[in-house]
Amino acid sequence: MALIETHLADSIGTLTLNYSIKHNTLSEALIGEMSQALSEFEKDGVRVLILRAYPGAKVWSTGHNVHELPLGGHDPLGWKDPLRQIIREIESFPAPVIALIEGSVWGGACELVFACDLIVATPEATFAATPAKLGVPYNATGLLTFLNALPLHLAKELLFTGSPMGAARLERQGVINHLVPAAEIDAFVHELAKGMAHNAP
Repeated sequence: MALIETHLADSIGTLTLNYSIKHNTLSEALIGEMSQALSEFEKDGVRVLILRAYPGAKVWSTGHNVHELPLGGHDPLGWKDPLRQIIREIESFPAPVIALIEGSVWGGACELVFACDLIVATPEATFAATPAKLGVPYNATGLLTFLNALPLHLAKELLFTGSPMGAARLERQGVINHLVPAAEIDAFVHELAKGMAHNAP
């Protein structure tokens, strides 16, 4: 079974995480499929990319697969780690990337979302940077993604406590662009994407 699904229409690409049995954990296999999809979307001339989980997901992603982390208590993610690579690919994708968020976002998945250009979330969505609770040091490059997206003290609270932070608080701080009820979020994001695609050169 594919770990992601893709859809392309009107120059808008949609990449849907499809690993619900494992709560969309960012395993090497799933990230490999994401990377291939990004490459195909780029070849197809996608003007806007939507990154999402399945509609109604209670968990958007549980983050990095902890079973794939090396042992030893050191910075666990090197430059060539799949999560580090997909973050760079999202950041350098040649079209805007919109993260559509329903449910909870954990660990490295927070970084994946914060690397996107826009974030649209339901009011119930939450974000938790969990490595601190696991005794795992956070990657230095990954810290920059948090610091580029969040006010300093908000980033520190997420990273030091590992506790969930609600989407409403992040929207008030300008981290999330829009809060939209779950019943309306699909239509809202697609209208937003259509407008952006129309403006693209």
